[in-house]
Amino acid sequence: MIRYFLNRKRASRFSKQISSRAHEVTQINKLTSLVGDVSFSGFLGINGEIKGNIISTNKKKSIVVVFGDAKVDGKIKSHTVVVFGSVLGDIEAVDLTIEDGSKIIGNCAYSSIEIHRGSRVVGGLSLNVDGLKDEDFEDLKILDPNVITSQSVDFPSTNQVKKMSRKDVNV
Repeated sequence: MIRYFLNRKRASRFSKQISSRAHEVTQINKLTSLVGDVSFSGFLGINGEIKGNIISTNKKKSIVVVFGDAKVDGKIKSHTVVVFGSVLGDIEAVDLTIEDGSKIIGNCAYSSIEIHRGSRVVGGLSLNVDGLKDEDFEDLKILDPNVITSQSVDFPSTNQVKKMSRKDVNV
C-alpha cells in the first residue's frame, strides 16, 4: 500500500510536463490491449497492454510512462521513459527512470538513468554515448587508450612470494 502512494507521488512529478502538452497526450487505459507498433509524439501513458514497438516521432520532447499494471512486449524508443510496470523488450532513452516494483527483461540504453530499490532488470544496462559529446568524458582518463596501454602492473613471481617475509609486506 505504501509503495502505491510513493509511486503516485513520483508519477505526479510529470504532471507539469503533461499539462503543458495537453493536446499531445495519449492514454491507453487498463481495459485496452493493442497488438502492433505504436508511433506517437508528446506524452504516452500506458495502463493497459501493448504487444509491439513503441517509437516516438519527436525524440526531443517525448515521454513514455509505463504505469504499474501495464505490460509492454516490445522495444521502447523515446526521449524520456519511466517504468512502473512490466517491459519485455529493449529500452532506448535519453532519460530512463526505473521505479520500484517494475520488471524489465531486456537491454537498456540511456544517457541518464535512475533506478529505485525494488525494481528488477534482467538484461544489460549501457550508457548510450551517441548523443554525448567527447568533452563530457574529458575527466575520465581511463577512456584514453594511451593511458590504458602506458600503465602496467608487475606481479611478483611465485619464487619471490615464497622468499618474502612478514617484514617485507606493508599493508
